[in-house]
Amino acid sequence: MAKRILCVSYDGSLLRTRKMLLEDAGYEVVKAEGLLRAMSACMAQGPRFDLVILGHPITSQDTEQLISHIRATSRVPVLALLRGCQSEVPGAARSIVSLDPSEFLKVVREMLEP
Repeated sequence: MAKRILCVSYDGSLLRTRKMLLEDAGYEVVKAEGLLRAMSACMAQGPRFDLVILGHPITSQDTEQLISHIRATSRVPVLALLRGCQSEVPGAARSIVSLDPSEFLKVVREMLEP
């Protein structure tokens, strides 16, 4: 069974690109553009996620709110993608500067496979 990933961003084109990369690598991906859609996806009864990826266009306030929401209901690991000038995201299992696609997928695999 494919691992399920919730991919969150405020940038629709980045979100579509990440979704495509992850699906090509064999993962099942639910995309959420914006905080409200991400929170709704987390609250849905059916979907359970193995990983949540937060894209760098998300504001720090929304990132904090979403991670708090996730932590209230789940222990799913969170991968925060950063711009070069940003620092680690509190509550995220890993915070990385956006990488080229192969490095990005390598980090995702590391987080999903023990």
